[in-house]
Amino acid sequence: MFFLPEARGIGLGQRLLLLLLDDAKTRDYKKCYLETLDRLELYQKNGFQLLEKPLGTTGHDSCDRWYLLPL
Repeated sequence: MFFLPEARGIGLGQRLLLLLLDDAKTRDYKKCYLETLDRLELYQKNGFQLLEKPLGTTGHDSCDRWYLLPL
């Protein structure tokens, strides 16, 4: 998840992430998996567990971090 520089640092990413996770739970999802870059700390701060490798082949070859969160 990326924001323009002027929208960073004011909690929008945190708020959006929590809204999306709440929505996923209401839709009965059991896990949230994501692929991202090493410079983003938002996910570990929200309980996502860092994985050693991706889960399958998604085509996101530029991503170097993989996370999983039980919902």
